Formats: sequence, C-alpha cells, structure tokens
Amino acid sequence: MEIEKKSEKKFHTKNQHYVPQFYFRKFSIDGKNVGLYNISSKKIVPNAPIKHQCSEDYFYGENGVVETALSALEGRFSNLFNKLEQVNTSESLPKSMRKNNTLEKIFTKEDFSDLVLFILIQYTRTKTVQKVTDEFLHETLRVILKKEGKPYSESELVKLSLKDSVIHAIQQAIILRPLLHDLKYAVLVNESGTDFLFSDEPVVFQNPLMEKYSKSACVGVASHGLQIYFPISPTRMVCFYDSSVYTFKKQIMSVRSPKDVDALNILQIMSCLSNVYYKQGGVSKEYIESLLPQIVGKTTELVHSGPLIGTQNVVVHVQAKPIHISLKLECFTIKNAALKDMFNASQGNDLQKLNGYHRDEYLLHLLEDFSKKIEEKKYKPTEWSEFLDDIKKGA
Repeated sequence: MEIEKKSEKKFHTKNQHYVPQFYFRKFSIDGKNVGLYNISSKKIVPNAPIKHQCSEDYFYGENGVVETALSALEGRFSNLFNKLEQVNTSESLPKSMRKNNTLEKIFTKEDFSDLVLFILIQYTRTKTVQKVTDEFLHETLRVILKKEGKPYSESELVKLSLKDSVIHAIQQAIILRPLLHDLKYAVLVNESGTDFLFSDEPVVFQNPLMEKYSKSACVGVASHGLQIYFPISPTRMVCFYDSSVYTFKKQIMSVRSPKDVDALNILQIMSCLSNVYYKQGGVSKEYIESLLPQIVGKTTELVHSGPLIGTQNVVVHVQAKPIHISLKLECFTIKNAALKDMFNASQGNDLQKLNGYHRDEYLLHLLEDFSKKIEEKKYKPTEWSEFLDDIKKGA
C-alpha cells in the first residue's frame, strides 16, 4: 500500500470512515444498522445506521489518496474476515475434518500478513491517534515557547493540528508490520451465549505480564509480553500473543465462560472513545451497564515534560492511558519462566526490565535502519523484503 500526497483537489467521498463499514456489517442483521451504546450519555440506539458510524468529513484529507488506497485494501481484508468467520473448534467438526483444523492449514502466510496489516492500520487510524498526536504537538510547542521566553495564547495553541497526523500514523503502521510477525495468533470461538461487543477503537493492545510489575503501558508493537485482542464478529475474536510469555491451550478454542466474555467486552468498553457497538438484539442495555462499574474510563493524558537527569534537554511524552484490568482468561496462562524473570527483576529493581523491553532488539534495530533509508528515498515502506535481501547480499 503506497500513500503519496497529490494536489489538494477535493475528493468526491466526503464521509470517510476510520472503522470500515465492512467490519460493522459483521455485527449487523440487515447489513445497514448496528446496535449502539454511547458511554457518556448512557443512551442506546437499537438500530444505528452504519454509514454514519466512526466517520468524519474528509478524515483522511480532501484529495482522496488515502481513502482510495484503504478502499482497495478493504476488499482483500473483507475476504479474510469471511474466512475467519468460518473457523470452528475441532470438537464441533466431524472427526475426518479435525486433522486439518489448524490455522496453518486454513490460512496462508499472505493471510497472516494481511491480518497483521489490518490490525496495525486499524489501530493507528482512529480519533485517539489524532488526539494524541495533536496533544503532542501542543505540548512540544509549549516547551519550546517557554524555553525561549516567548508569550503564547493557550486558546490559540490548542486550535493547531497536524494536518496529516492520521496519514503519518498509517504509513508508520505499514513500516512496523514486520515487528508483529513473530507473534502467534489464536481464534476464540464464542460459545457462551453472550455476544462479543466492539468499540470505535476495536483493536486493543494488552500486556497481562507487565501489568503485574510495571507502571508503564508496555504495549508497543515490539514489547515483551504483548497481546492484541480484536473481535471480528459476535462469535469470533482474534488474539495475537507473545509465545515466549503466554501459553494458549489451542490455536482455535471455544470460550464458554461468561466471565471470559465479560472480560473481553470490558476491554472494548475501556478502549472506546465514545461508542460501543453490538449486533442488534445480541445484548441488552442492562448487560452493557452491568460492565461499567468494573472499569475506569480511558482518557488521553499528558506526561508532563521535565529535564533529563544531568542535562538541559526535555522529553515530551503523550500517550493514551493504559488499560489495566488484570486480564485473566481460561484460554491462556502466563509461563512460569516469564513470571519468575519479572519477579526477580522487581526484587533487584531492574529498571530496564520493569519499564518494559523488546522481544527482538536486533529486529528493532533493523527496522530503525529501514525507516532511515525510507526517509532517504532508498526504499518504499512496502519494500521490507527487498531491504532484507540487500542486507544478505551485503549491499
């Protein structure tokens, strides 16, 4: 997927979605509407038109370049979702079909790569990303203006916005895709009788291991202990996970525990910006509101700037408040070795580990080099394989 800036000629598609319509339809009875619950007003809309959900006028800009590129990809993604919806547990299949009921035999490497790409793009093309990016801009300008002793108007400052913040985030998602390829994934088949919900921020990054020991979020794409949860229908959810830390019982497994479904739905409520969505008639208002007392709302917060120790330099850091719910599910366990490693780190006050570390430092360094060469116009964001080939050749 290439994103190139063209002239600012107005594009004909004004209403642009940051959660695609094909995804909404996976939770719709009629293909046109979904159930909606608004968190702030606590109002429910039993049949909310899909075309008006998670959209904004010219969200990706007025030239149509990003909108067109995403639309081209979404046909491919929709086909992949159709395959995921057909996944069943081995127990529900005839014995003759169980041997081939593995994700490796159902999905190709290209399918896996597409799923990673979709998750990263979806994670980055949201209102929260736009909000965090703009707040980073505001805080950076405050630091610079204060340091130079220049007066500024707070009301004027907050009106400033990085015009291409979402485009930049999507480009970064494409570049970062290799960092998720080491993760394993599982499909959770919901057999509890209670539907999965989804929100206007449907991709949720979690780290149950580090949540026990660290105040940091530790949910970067390269983080040790990362988990990613993403519902694809009322009865199917995909989970990516760091297999050095977690053990999942099976690649395809049933979720029968109402507590597990509640926990996964709480993740969606906590990650949402405004609305939670559901299949019409699938859950009640009372059910959603029964989950609300168990959460602390997610907000965008500023970690205020301060001087680095021993220097006059300043670090500006803005992030979405991490979701901490002590996630426990019957389908996975944390490996004893990982728990022991972090316990020892906490006893020895090993700040490097306690603040989070990466699954593969070498891969991260390679990607940093790749990013620099993209800036130098030596590679395109989609040419990671070519970059690796050149390294092997010693180019």
